[in-house]
Amino acid sequence: MAGEWYQGSHALRLGLFDLSTVPNSTELDPHLFQQFELVAEVEKGYEIARQPGVLRLLGFAMHAKMGAYDQATAIGKTTGQPADIAAVRAFHTKFGLALNLQQQLAADIGAFARISAAQGKYEAFEFTDVNGSVALGLSISGNLWHRPEDVFGMAGVVNRASSCRGEILGCRRPRHPGR
Repeated sequence: MAGEWYQGSHALRLGLFDLSTVPNSTELDPHLFQQFELVAEVEKGYEIARQPGVLRLLGFAMHAKMGAYDQATAIGKTTGQPADIAAVRAFHTKFGLALNLQQQLAADIGAFARISAAQGKYEAFEFTDVNGSVALGLSISGNLWHRPEDVFGMAGVVNRASSCRGEILGCRRPRHPGR
């Protein structure tokens, strides 16, 4: 389920989505919304020097049977066997945030930036195992070469997974003696 509400230069988007039976599976959980993700996004349009821009803040909460990396690692260390994330799956809630900025710089040139962070304590569910990301880029409209439907864009992205897959939001960094 998803819905949007627009009021002038503001927008609000809400979504409730069913998740798969196990992380990254293509089969949806048959128990409707026992495992789910709730997503909310707030948008604000604005102008700087008569150039339009938009700022978006997105948040999510995912409630599902996910394994905790530290638990799987502890069992692996105790048994001498490889860590088995499936062996420690239990219901947990994972949170994340993203801030997105789009700004027109001139009539046919725009810039964009996105920064995001998510808990890495629990295994990735329906996406890649990235717990922090920063993206920056530029876009140029095809009007400059008489093809108004074209847009050329270039971006750079830096992603990271936290050391315990959780230090970004909700997991402690390991202590190092002498530091």
